[in-house]
Amino acid sequence: MDNTRLTSATVGWTTSAMVAIIASTVLTMVKETYPPLLAYMKSIGHHWMVHGVVIITLFLVLGFLLSRRSWSIGGMTLAALVFITTIISGFALFFLFLTLSL
Repeated sequence: MDNTRLTSATVGWTTSAMVAIIASTVLTMVKETYPPLLAYMKSIGHHWMVHGVVIITLFLVLGFLLSRRSWSIGGMTLAALVFITTIISGFALFFLFLTLSL
């Protein structure tokens, strides 16, 4: 397997995506279990629209900042981290909605 070193931009934006995935999962879990937050988000607009704006803003700001940093990580390692982040977040949401529906 090729584990070529990646550019700072690639690692920075990919790391930003992983943080956004985790943040989106956490925000979903908190707003579904803490009604005042959900009510506040609904008072601004549709709660999923507010959710999206928050997560996209986080992704863009972190991506810009992290892409300026020097990184030393291989492609396979970064890909594995993205995979693990996505799987963990997916299972967390699955179990959250499973328990909420009981």
